Amino acid sequence: MSAKKTLLWIMALLSTLGFSEQNEPGFGFSEPNYLLCVFSSSDRYVPLSYNGKSRLKLRIGFYYRIFSLKDDRSGLYLVYNQNSFWKEKDPRKPFMDNNYRPELSACLDMLKWFTGNESFYIPKIKASVSRESNWESGANYRGWDKISGILEIGEFGKTEYHCVFSLSKAFNVSSNNFDIRKYTGNAQIKIGYWCLAGDRAAKGTSIDMRFSSDSPDINSVAFSIYYNPLVGRKLKWVPSFMVEYFNGSAESLLYYKERSNGVRVGIALM
Repeated sequence: MSAKKTLLWIMALLSTLGFSEQNEPGFGFSEPNYLLCVFSSSDRYVPLSYNGKSRLKLRIGFYYRIFSLKDDRSGLYLVYNQNSFWKEKDPRKPFMDNNYRPELSACLDMLKWFTGNESFYIPKIKASVSRESNWESGANYRGWDKISGILEIGEFGKTEYHCVFSLSKAFNVSSNNFDIRKYTGNAQIKIGYWCLAGDRAAKGTSIDMRFSSDSPDINSVAFSIYYNPLVGRKLKWVPSFMVEYFNGSAESLLYYKERSNGVRVGIALM
């Protein structure tokens, strides 16, 4: 199967799931799933610009709750995230880099201690361990493990405000990317605002910053705008138009030392 048909199949499958009215307990998107095309980029924008031609980025992220404590969101979760970068049309290897990150996450939801105050932004505390690699061989292999502590307030796309603060510790780092922490940082702040229509997000914006806790420099920043034209429809996951500006390093594991700077447009499912 060609890479183009594979991408279309994945997006069609996600759309089919999104239009289902059935609620599958304990399963959902861990972050926006999207397909973006570079609109403009700097000359050094390696992951999505090859020989001066724009390319695509595909992100897939979902979670599955293995078990929960009582009927709240506390429990153990299996999370999977993937970033795939399209390059020159080459049937032998259509993707420049594929980054896979399976994760096991434990979540403590404090909402149960604030019964009757569900409208408040009650925080969730998470601890996770993840393995990220590109499954390449030889000199192109990149991989590392992380343990992370996370504080999350609100829910992305479901509450008016959403904030995530995380701090991580790297270990089992491949010798091919021994200095990757210098380019990725070990801390992350994500802040989002949504204009809600009923219980659906009509439009919103978010900013995602990664940096090192021992340095004032920001490793990367992604600023995104979302617009949902289908609010009011009986859809579980609704496609939104998305525009993103990214500036920073380590977006792709293979080119983690390269600094990217580009504007992308596409479709996101949330």
